[in-house]
Amino acid sequence: HFNNVIRTKHWQLVLLDSQVEGAVFGNLADDQLQLLETALHERPDLYTLISLHHHPIPMGSVWMDRIGVKNGERLMEIARQHKNVKCILWGHVHQESDRTVDGIRMLSTPSTCVQFKPKSDDFDVEKIAPGYRRLELHPDGTLDTHVSRVEGIEFEVDLSVKGY
Repeated sequence: HFNNVIRTKHWQLVLLDSQVEGAVFGNLADDQLQLLETALHERPDLYTLISLHHHPIPMGSVWMDRIGVKNGERLMEIARQHKNVKCILWGHVHQESDRTVDGIRMLSTPSTCVQFKPKSDDFDVEKIAPGYRRLELHPDGTLDTHVSRVEGIEFEVDLSVKGY
């Protein structure tokens, strides 16, 4: 059985399923939003990191923004109501980003495969190495993060492919 809420002494990680079977875009079903609200109400004393696959906010890329979480604004509404939500983390966009929206740290992580070009109108890739994001969650509710790239490999992107 998969545990969607992981709790430590100072933090809770809420893992949401944004997958829509047979679709590239994401959506948070009612049970996922209820899971989040329950976790936030049960433990307002814990700092919270929310993680999901699809991006809940626009990335500034025309083609990519069509395949994010369709009800991402609902997630943001819930998160804004709880001061203990410190970070929302996602993948799907195959690029790194780090910004703050309404006091919440918003992080996307690079792909361990091909990287998509940021702020592009159409599908495009970048010729940079695969990467991953590390997080360190501190007892005071702050977090440190660092993106590392795989070194020592020649990464070839197949530009004839129309999507990854």
